[in-house]
Amino acid sequence: MHELGLKYDRKWQSYLQKLADNDLRPGEGRAAGADGTVSIKLLYFIQLAKVTGRDEEGVEIPESITNVGTLLAWLRKRKDTWKESIAHDKAQVAVNKHFAESYTLVEHGDEVAIVPRSE
Repeated sequence: MHELGLKYDRKWQSYLQKLADNDLRPGEGRAAGADGTVSIKLLYFIQLAKVTGRDEEGVEIPESITNVGTLLAWLRKRKDTWKESIAHDKAQVAVNKHFAESYTLVEHGDEVAIVPRSE
């Protein structure tokens, strides 16, 4: 595994330990709508807008989607044609106008922009 992957794994394990130390699990306590659902606004840029057929959409995400990594995995499963364009090495994500990592939380009302990485 390369250095970046090891750094991510260490940070993730540290995060999980902090949650456990506070009697929490990943995704617990995140913001949700009054009805308990989590709705976000997705923005697609450049060729991603062409691939997805839209430049934005509002979606209700499943409870299992708690961070950018799980969101991208879920999006890749929505349509086969999205799989390659939204691959982690081909897309960069911003949550509420701040560049995000795969472990960045996704909460109700967030604006998630998916931008192709420049080659």
